[in-house]
Amino acid sequence: MTFQARTWHGEAASPLEYVIYVSGEFLTSSGNVIGMGGPRFKFFNSTTDYGLYGHIVMSDGALNSYGLAHEAGHCLFGRFLNSNQNSFTINDPSNPGSDHSNNPQNLMFPTIPNENPQIVSSQCSTARQSKIVLQNASNSRGRIIKNNLTTMKKLNARIIAKMRFMKKDTLRRPVKRRRKLALCKLSRICLSGRPGTAFYICFR
Repeated sequence: MTFQARTWHGEAASPLEYVIYVSGEFLTSSGNVIGMGGPRFKFFNSTTDYGLYGHIVMSDGALNSYGLAHEAGHCLFGRFLNSNQNSFTINDPSNPGSDHSNNPQNLMFPTIPNENPQIVSSQCSTARQSKIVLQNASNSRGRIIKNNLTTMKKLNARIIAKMRFMKKDTLRRPVKRRRKLALCKLSRICLSGRPGTAFYICFR
């Protein structure tokens, strides 16, 4: 589905993140899982010259929650730790070695807080340095981009494999029935400015 969306838009005008909503309260038959997200490579030449986009899948149960902000965080945490191409990680910078925060009040805790989630400075700093953010700020769209396609495919395969073993994202509150209303939730992802800076994500 993401490949089709990228084909429709074309590389020069491709969005920074693709969000796919699927019908049903949960993504799994066992229940509770309301979303999954992470980065994907759109080109790769080196550990400093690469491009990313976000890939997010959400269920109906994620509406009226901080689920989208949580999944966007997973996308924005994608980065190389050093010059080795095997060092790419999506781990939470506030909890090294884990893909989630260990603070129950943090936005990136696997059971997403119901209200007033917290974000720490290391998470904000990493998000602001994400290639997803920097490439948009540099206005690089439309230029010819070289690409090591073989390495890019290997890196994407590693990300997908990692995500299969991640702790699943669930909600702390009981899921309500889907409402036919516009979703407009305050999401503290800190793409710019000081820690705590907020912006609105609205869907209609």
